[in-house]
Amino acid sequence: MKLSPIYRMESQPIQVNDDSRQNEITTWTDAEEKCFIDLMVQQVKANNRPTSSFDTNGWNFIMENFNKINKKAYNKEQFENKYHQLKKMHNNYYSLTNHTGVTVDPQTKRITANECVWDHLYLKYSWVEQMRKKGCPHLEELDFIFSETSAAGEMAFGNKELEHVSEAQDLWDSWTPDDTQSESTAQSNHDTPLSSDCQIIKKTEHSSNIIFYALQTWTELNKSKLKLYNLKIEEIMEARQQMQSKKRDTSVTRCMEVVNEIYVRNGIGIEQVMATFKPFRDEYLREIFLAMSPDLQVDWLKHL
Repeated sequence: MKLSPIYRMESQPIQVNDDSRQNEITTWTDAEEKCFIDLMVQQVKANNRPTSSFDTNGWNFIMENFNKINKKAYNKEQFENKYHQLKKMHNNYYSLTNHTGVTVDPQTKRITANECVWDHLYLKYSWVEQMRKKGCPHLEELDFIFSETSAAGEMAFGNKELEHVSEAQDLWDSWTPDDTQSESTAQSNHDTPLSSDCQIIKKTEHSSNIIFYALQTWTELNKSKLKLYNLKIEEIMEARQQMQSKKRDTSVTRCMEVVNEIYVRNGIGIEQVMATFKPFRDEYLREIFLAMSPDLQVDWLKHL
């Protein structure tokens, strides 16, 4: 199934399935994308994503609150398309970080490499240029949302580990019966000619040694891969626990403090201030409001 990548400029269109009948392209602004991600984080915390996607309660919560906040009428299919687009971007990011010659800034999480590496990657993947420019926005939140589905994917191991595994395979593939015959023949030129039975025994011993060494190498490499995999899982789970342990003050008082700051800074009317009294009775709406960016908070207040 082929996907047409539609790159994000000021707003980010959803990837559309080429062979589907969906004719309309849903565009997402940066603020809408952030709102969608924040709602997904809430539903992961609420255990409404028991599998690789959200359950009915999770999707209903996301659709209802997103459309209410952003004055939209998006349906479930549009949200699912956006979900899979973000998941693909997240997987692509970690796939890219595992390539030889690619490094990640530990603070900004931006990907860097020399031009030769970039040129090679441009030829290999159509999405690399966009990833180089934009990186993976909201990486921490996407790690939290997609942690269980990403850990066993491309982000777990990179090309370096696969190159090591291929060494054992190359060792196995390089051995042929002709090699054994040549060695036996060379040996017989210096020693007393061996009987056919002795030659068979020597061939068997030589074959067994090669097989044993190849299997031993393969076993050791897989132990290393398992250690890396377990470390990655531990890092993801620790990050997830830290995010869940962060308790935000979502009281009405805190919300009104933010509204007061916006009132002073942006000069919103008293009507918008008074309009917050009803929605702030709802704990979920208070939490959503406090999770918004300052600009999105202003827009939300103006639409009340």
